Amino acid sequence: MRVRIFDTDRNLLDKLSGDVLVLPVFDDGGPTRGFVNQVDWRLHLRVSRVLADTIAATESDSVKFRGKIGDKLLVAGEGRVEFDWLVFLGLGQPESWSLDGFIQVLQQIGESVHGLDQKYCTVVMPDWQSAGLTARSAIERLLKAIDSNNEGNQLDELTVLDSHKQIKEMSEVLASYNETKMVTR
Repeated sequence: MRVRIFDTDRNLLDKLSGDVLVLPVFDDGGPTRGFVNQVDWRLHLRVSRVLADTIAATESDSVKFRGKIGDKLLVAGEGRVEFDWLVFLGLGQPESWSLDGFIQVLQQIGESVHGLDQKYCTVVMPDWQSAGLTARSAIERLLKAIDSNNEGNQLDELTVLDSHKQIKEMSEVLASYNETKMVTR
């Protein structure tokens, strides 16, 4: 698996393509933000509308995506973005975001990537700084989660998007990872 990393602060949406795009969403009662908002805008605010509908919903309603930890929303790209599928993963409340939540979401990322049986995946990194991690630890944990969920379905390429300034540190880990994978193949 080839791994690349890009900064989401750049206008990347038109330059990215693949089979699946995985995006984290907090359950904070507001509209989507940052790169997720750019994607949502292309989808005619489909995700924001789902989230807004859930604010008015009660716990007994059969609303499937609230942005809580464990929530998943699968949306077809429908030509509005250059991805076949978009997977939105709930992160829960921002004020309760923790290392445990980060680990749980990474597990969901690994399951989602391999469960869709696709070859080219892009993942927007969940908020690792608020979970108390370093850039190096966050990317290492992501790669481990994706590798550990590999049950016969090998990704050809993983693209990681992050908005933090520590991309250089992440890039060093990825360079080492890519070299190791090339040697073992």
